[in-house]
Amino acid sequence: MSKLIGKINTFNKILIFVFVNILLLMPKCFAEKSKEVKVGILLGFTGAVESLTPSMAESAELAFNEITKNEKSVKDINFKILKADTSCNDVNFAKKAATKLIKDGVSAIIGAACPNITKEVAKEISIPKKILMISPVDSSNELITVSYTHLTLPTSDLV
Repeated sequence: MSKLIGKINTFNKILIFVFVNILLLMPKCFAEKSKEVKVGILLGFTGAVESLTPSMAESAELAFNEITKNEKSVKDINFKILKADTSCNDVNFAKKAATKLIKDGVSAIIGAACPNITKEVAKEISIPKKILMISPVDSSNELITVSYTHLTLPTSDLV
């Protein structure tokens, strides 16, 4: 189990670095104007995967902190991380959480960690609002078909 968590943490750092570079190129974030980029972390902090998600969120935050410290990759841009819980078993709860993140101004969402939640949030919330969404653990084939807009990225396809 600890090897799996270690691989997830390393993999998350790499993915977050790629994700941030994509995010910085997105005109929606207006990073150069506002100097603050809000990123949502939408994971099941309660429910079936609650023992895994704190380390996933911490990995994402660590990656953003490392990128911010590197003056060559980011100049005068701060990342504000907003967390929200999906509960991993209640689609409506997760959709409300994602909607709140978007209303709070996130330019992108990392999550969710449960396939059905990820798929529904992507189809009904993030894609229609044109919010980039990266799923750190979802391996659902259905998510791949939803990602035709290039606004969702299931990272299991990258392995």
